[in-house]
Amino acid sequence: MYIHAKLMVIDDDFFTLGSANLNFRSMTVDSELNLLCDDEEVAYQFRKTLFDRYSGGAIRQFEKHDKMDDYFLHFKRLANENKKMMIKNIMITGHVVPFSDGRSVTGSRKA
Repeated sequence: MYIHAKLMVIDDDFFTLGSANLNFRSMTVDSELNLLCDDEEVAYQFRKTLFDRYSGGAIRQFEKHDKMDDYFLHFKRLANENKKMMIKNIMITGHVVPFSDGRSVTGSRKA
């Protein structure tokens, strides 16, 4: 048995942490366990720590309850810059890269 943990922080107000995916199977069939907590300070610290680690400290920290629009714009720019760096085989900043999946969800992919 292994646990593949997931963390979701919502508006720096609360968080859920555990093994469950947010889908029908996890919630009804699989043996999953999640914790839901409304401690705003812990939620904020989780978000702040994760953003700092994934951006490699390259993006300024936002205060509790700040709008995330600007942050995600910087996050996206960093991901695209990291993609360019990876192509050149140069060390990236943090752990952020764009997600790419060539599979088709509609079944219209050409072989």
